[in-house]
Amino acid sequence: MADQGLVSACNFLVSALIARFLGVSEFGHWALVFGVVLYVNTVAGALIWLPMLTLAPRLDGVRKMSFLRGTLASQIALALVAASVVLFAGSLLRQWRPDWLTSFEVCGLSAVVLCFQLQDWVRRYCFLTGAPHAALWMDLLAYGGQVGALAVLHQKAQLTVGSALLCVASCYALGSMCGLVFLRLSPSWTGFRFASLELWRVGRAYLVAEQSQWLGSAGLLYVVAHLLGPQASGAVRATQNLLGPTNVLFQAFHNVIQPGCVEALKNRGHVGMSRYLRQVAVWVGGGLAMGLLLISIEGADLMAWVFGPSYRPYGALVTAQSAVVALTFVWLLSTYRARALDHSTRIMSSGVLQALLSVVVVWLAAPGLQAYSVALASCVGMLAALVVLWKS
Repeated sequence: MADQGLVSACNFLVSALIARFLGVSEFGHWALVFGVVLYVNTVAGALIWLPMLTLAPRLDGVRKMSFLRGTLASQIALALVAASVVLFAGSLLRQWRPDWLTSFEVCGLSAVVLCFQLQDWVRRYCFLTGAPHAALWMDLLAYGGQVGALAVLHQKAQLTVGSALLCVASCYALGSMCGLVFLRLSPSWTGFRFASLELWRVGRAYLVAEQSQWLGSAGLLYVVAHLLGPQASGAVRATQNLLGPTNVLFQAFHNVIQPGCVEALKNRGHVGMSRYLRQVAVWVGGGLAMGLLLISIEGADLMAWVFGPSYRPYGALVTAQSAVVALTFVWLLSTYRARALDHSTRIMSSGVLQALLSVVVVWLAAPGLQAYSVALASCVGMLAALVVLWKS
């Protein structure tokens, strides 16, 4: 929990610094550019992280270590391919619309895609193998370094979207390299084929679901930016970042609750897994609800205090986003249950339905509800997904 608290605090500070220093419109540009990283991570999540967290607890001893080292090789290969694709696609986009991205931003974006995937894989490896202290020191370099570096860039009047991207990528690279050295961990290219086949066997069903989830959440910012402009995207993203600690909590769920769900099913059967999820819902959900209520009450003041006076008019968005977070909590527990039961087809179907409904709703509602349409679309999409996940 100390590591998750560190990551949460640093992510919050990074978002606050960029939003305050760059302004609403330019922060919207940052959110749209960084959204590419989030999209690429849906591929890594589906093909690497989620299958690893599902398969590794079922293995023991040498087989488990061989699988994890082969998974690292798979992650490195995927990260290199993804970074190359982003660099190539960004260069082509600049030929068509040079006003959308600078060369500096394309290079920085490609570097973040590469380094973040490696850093996040090492983090998940630490939690999976019971080495949280290594994750803590690694994240102190990766995330704490971003806060200090961004402050220095602003002090020197050199903070732009491009320089911020390169700064973030450098810190992720430092954290991942130090983590690998400390853990004395290296990829196993001899185990690459076996690990890749196993990851693909489990992850291919997650691939559509994870990308659909991105389209139905982060992807909505692009629809809003197209209809209303980057300022609306900046306001929505700032609200989401204000509730950023909950996102880190949900990332911790991937590292803790997902493997715990598989273990409960393995050791105590379906009844034991259901009891485990109910306990998480009661204890974690109760605390989450109280926190969201307090944040919603002080939404406008918090937006102005954290991001600057220009964000005060968007205070009511905090309440709307709090409802999205609460529903996301329920959706995550339902998804973990479906994964543990190998209901991959149901997960894929729910993700596609969620994405399609969310895009349709935000497209229709944005002209009237403005930035609030994103929260409405997210809630409608997740409710539809929950119906599919729990359908008997």
